[in-house]
Amino acid sequence: MSLSRHKLLAVFAAASSAIFLSVLNSGFANQSPLSGGETKLTDNAVQDFHPSWTPNSQNVVFDRTAEDGPRVYVASINNGLQKPLAAGDHPHWLSTDKGLVYLNSETTPGYPAGSYLLSFGAAKPSMIVEGYSGAFPSPDGRRVAYVSNVDGDWELWVVDLVGDKRVRITDNAADEFAPSWSPDGRKVAFMSNQTGEWNIFVADVVTAETHQLTDEKGLHTAPLWSPDGKWISYFSETENGSDLYLATPDGEEKSRLTFNGAKNWQAWSADASRIVFAAERNVGENLFVIELEGRRTTPLTNNNARNVAPAWSPDNRHIAYASDRDGDMEIYVAKAPRR
Repeated sequence: MSLSRHKLLAVFAAASSAIFLSVLNSGFANQSPLSGGETKLTDNAVQDFHPSWTPNSQNVVFDRTAEDGPRVYVASINNGLQKPLAAGDHPHWLSTDKGLVYLNSETTPGYPAGSYLLSFGAAKPSMIVEGYSGAFPSPDGRRVAYVSNVDGDWELWVVDLVGDKRVRITDNAADEFAPSWSPDGRKVAFMSNQTGEWNIFVADVVTAETHQLTDEKGLHTAPLWSPDGKWISYFSETENGSDLYLATPDGEEKSRLTFNGAKNWQAWSADASRIVFAAERNVGENLFVIELEGRRTTPLTNNNARNVAPAWSPDNRHIAYASDRDGDMEIYVAKAPRR
């Protein structure tokens, strides 16, 4: 007999302390790195998506969608061991190694839809914000940026995970989405249609002072701050297609990185020297790695499937991503191309 989804939530919440301690103390970090160029981390008849890394680069966190709803899992890249952590999706492991932020997109008894924090040793998850919001932890793991439509429009907020202090960053008649933190945690880049078109903006999370980064013709989306703080990458779509661009945080310098397509998905290497991105070229939607210096581009995947949602490991050695090359969406881990 299978458990209902709300019972699963209770089981995961009650077991969270033991599960987290087991993950951290199971020896994952002391095992040998992957051999070969690529490993299929999951293999089942459900959908695995949205991979991200634990700080030690030894485990991948992802969501799995089955008949009873989405759940968050963690898997070792060394031995493939998988453990369920919570009922939800879009997981982000905190850099402090003290918890996990995730989205529970389905309302269940006792757990309304919203973003949650599952802390190590806690008896159950705690809600960060109610409603579909998406939660993006700061680099120091102490705050979360999110968007909320509590007042009708989607506005940008920041909340302290300790103390629950909330700061509203935007307040307008437009919508804001996709916040990305600067490495020092002082600013957030985001996309907004407050000018009538989608553009990239940057806001100071202390003063809420905001400036517009893009004003060129086109649809500018999905900003992502480089780990060294020098650049913000984003996609720009015009009548000629979509490509990947770079801009300095003040908007004074801008450059086009790709010239034959890039869309929706990107991730920086930890040393800020490369970006992995998705593009529909020739066959399928594949992943490519581009070097900032010299602009050399190397294919990471080459098939007629959908290869998306890349996540670069903190130690720069591996890239996790989702692919449906075998029918269902599964999590793969590939060695990052050598420079």
